[in-house]
Amino acid sequence: MAVKKKGLYFDAKETRSREDRQAGQAGELAAMMRLAAKKSPLMRKQIESAGISPTKRNAFDLLKRLPVISREKIVQMEIDDPPYAGLGNPEAAVDRIFTSPGPVYEPHLSESDPIWARAYRAAGFGPGDVVLNAFSYHLVAAGLTFHSGLRRVGATVVPSGASSAAIQVQLIRDLKVTGYTGTPSFLKAIIARAEEDGRDFRKDFSLRRACFAAEPLHPALRTEFEERYAIDTYQMYGATEVGDVAYECREKAGWHLCEEVIVESLDP
Repeated sequence: MAVKKKGLYFDAKETRSREDRQAGQAGELAAMMRLAAKKSPLMRKQIESAGISPTKRNAFDLLKRLPVISREKIVQMEIDDPPYAGLGNPEAAVDRIFTSPGPVYEPHLSESDPIWARAYRAAGFGPGDVVLNAFSYHLVAAGLTFHSGLRRVGATVVPSGASSAAIQVQLIRDLKVTGYTGTPSFLKAIIARAEEDGRDFRKDFSLRRACFAAEPLHPALRTEFEERYAIDTYQMYGATEVGDVAYECREKAGWHLCEEVIVESLDP
């Protein structure tokens, strides 16, 4: 796995002009559609029904014409045609297969994908950090995909997963953990357990940065983390089907869309 050197941006894609970004994404989208049509009979039928062949020039328009497949429909499609509902590439080298509620089976192809790494770089994680990863490593994608993102930016990962708050406190203390990734409510529970044990979390621990996902970070809790415990906080948003969608940077004035993601807003 290639580790990106520490810097303000993960790669040059993040500094592209709007025009260059749209052109690059259009080309990648068209190539992905052509591959999907070649490898999946189901996708070929849907793309051909639009009456146009995917090109860089028409890719975004074709995306608008493709039918929306809800998660509920994906669950039924995988029941009818396991494991991937006819949407998979049978020749792909699958690295791992995760599950999510439904169940939905999710093949992951490679650790070279920058999934979540952009968010961690924007939050300031990098070489020298020791990060507690409190997301589950069992069956679901969360633990290992967040782990991969942290490794891509050069951080050392403590794969604590769903261990108890008491064990998390011990790991943070003994390993001199500098960062946390998980839910904000669980970090709050870890801090509460440390305080029950008579510890001053701000003075006795080295944890100074946190990147949250899977639940919202309420403003009051962010203020408490940052002002009372001196923990610099960031948020990420994603979905099990695609990984990271958006994230905060040091400005904390809005969200950045990941370079690999095209967001379509729909009126249900």
